[in-house]
Amino acid sequence: MEDIDVAPPLMSVVSSPRVSESLTSPHNILEWTPEPVQEWLIKHNLIQMSRLLTNCDGRSLVYLSKYMKNCQSQQIFNLLQEDSLQRTKQSVSIVELCRFHSLMDHQKQLMRPKRLLNIFCLILHIFEYSPFSV
Repeated sequence: MEDIDVAPPLMSVVSSPRVSESLTSPHNILEWTPEPVQEWLIKHNLIQMSRLLTNCDGRSLVYLSKYMKNCQSQQIFNLLQEDSLQRTKQSVSIVELCRFHSLMDHQKQLMRPKRLLNIFCLILHIFEYSPFSV
């Protein structure tokens, strides 16, 4: 008699995309754990980057983006290429790397209004409770 692997039936969960997205990834990239990072990379079709950045959190993405912006692009590409070959046995796509950089810039712009709003609220709070108020 031959052995047959029986997989349990897949359970499907029906939910609104907004609900599942809000549960899995906070709006602030700095709060992302590795799971939302992977979801975000795959959602944006950055498959090679998702393999390379396994176990990276949102803060790691921000730091990588800063390195990409502040260091020599050829040096960064060479380092990522070396790391990718070592970890995934695949080369890094320069097109995918450029798309990653562009998406990270966009993500930072999304965070900027919230940061300004937080600063504004803090200033209001300071003036509201200032001992110098008349």
